Amino acid sequence: MQLAANKGFATEKVLNLHEISHSLEFYANGRLVRNDDGRQRKFQGVSEVIEFVKRNGGERVLVVLPLDRVSEMNVDSIEPTFIADNGALALYAVRVR
Repeated sequence: MQLAANKGFATEKVLNLHEISHSLEFYANGRLVRNDDGRQRKFQGVSEVIEFVKRNGGERVLVVLPLDRVSEMNVDSIEPTFIADNGALALYAVRVR
């Protein structure tokens, strides 16, 4: 998250795609998208991310997803910017086109 902040992505909402990263409770506290029960929301696909962004004013978001799923970021309807990975998860800034 510090790398994201250093690149100008310090305030964006943080979404978990396909997997919950509990370490984000520390690193992205206050920015995580949650379910009504307060638990971190797990998005099941890029289409859910797009829907969330559109319903929430079209603002750019940060998306955390497993490295083996990064190919899902290659769709025409989003503009992904790779920020970093930790060997297991990748972090992208995502804007809907």
